[in-house]
Amino acid sequence: MAPWMDLLEKSILGNSLEKWLIALGITIAGTLALNLLVKILSRAFYTLEQKWPGHVAQTLNSMFRGTKRYILFIVALYGGSTVLSLPAALSATLRYITVIFVGIQIGIWASFLVTRLITEYVARTTDKGEVPSGTGVATLIGRIIVWSFVVLLILDNLGFNITTLVAGLGIGGIAVAMASQSILADLFASLSILLDKPFKAGEFIIVGDMLGSVENIGLKTTRIRSLSGEQLVFSNADLLSSRIRNYKRMQERRIVFTIGVEYSTAYEKLKKSPP
Repeated sequence: MAPWMDLLEKSILGNSLEKWLIALGITIAGTLALNLLVKILSRAFYTLEQKWPGHVAQTLNSMFRGTKRYILFIVALYGGSTVLSLPAALSATLRYITVIFVGIQIGIWASFLVTRLITEYVARTTDKGEVPSGTGVATLIGRIIVWSFVVLLILDNLGFNITTLVAGLGIGGIAVAMASQSILADLFASLSILLDKPFKAGEFIIVGDMLGSVENIGLKTTRIRSLSGEQLVFSNADLLSSRIRNYKRMQERRIVFTIGVEYSTAYEKLKKSPP
């Protein structure tokens, strides 16, 4: 037997040198292949940007360009480790790490898509040049939902019983919601203002006996600049529960005129006047 064959059969940490070299080759080849695949997909969607309607190809191109290279290496490393005879604890640890980082990458993709879709929807439904402050509320809620599902998916793949966890989170969520219902009411009112658009920044509105131009629509409050110069601050929930008159959207103004005549006007002239 050739000396190099003896060298390949040499055992290192319970595996022959040949298996270690195969594992290293799979890791390197897998890393290169995954990076090449991501680059091909990104370039393909970049080419299709001019052919697909809307911004679908551009969004997918940007999504794949946000892929973390170290996560691809971790996936390839786990693939290479499958050819080795590793201790059960080490093998399980590598699997857990791979599941966690793959879940993180899925969360990054999904979070990017949700943010881009919400931003583009708001851009289409609002005036050119307007940057609605409520967009941050919608994207924040969307990202929270996405990462909640990702965490549950990771825990499920790690072998945890998520049924009990979901039930506990549901009870805890109810308790938190009851404790902070005023804050949540204003938060969702801000989201309602964004989607329903009863008024927008820059518009002149009247709320009760207060009037002014909307300066900013925040997460909890809306700020209005009155005609006399002071700033009026309304909570979003209180504002939506009020009757709002929006003068910016008035197409025509109707005014009632009262016209009178003198008592000494002759009867013949009164007959000629319109009823």
